[in-house]
Amino acid sequence: MTEQVWTTERMAGILRELAEEDELPQHLLTATIKAEDTVETLGLDSIGAVALIDRLETEAGVELPDDFLDFKDSVADIVARLGGMN
Repeated sequence: MTEQVWTTERMAGILRELAEEDELPQHLLTATIKAEDTVETLGLDSIGAVALIDRLETEAGVELPDDFLDFKDSVADIVARLGGMN
C-alpha cells in the first residue's frame, strides 16, 4: 500500500472540490485556506462536515470513526490525524 501524503494544500483542494459540487459553501472556491482555519470558521455545517468525512474516507481508503471531525478542528489538525493513519 502506498503511503498517502496529507497537506494543507491537499485539504484545500478537497474543500474546493466539494464547494464546486455544492456540498460546501461557495466562498471556499476563492478563499485562502490556511492550516489554522477551523471547520467552523470555514463555514461548514453538519451536512458539510458529513460530506467532508465521506470524501476523506474515499481519498484515504479507510472508514473514519464517527468522532473523527470536530467543529473546532483546524485544517492542520485534520491533516495530522490523516497523516497518522499511514
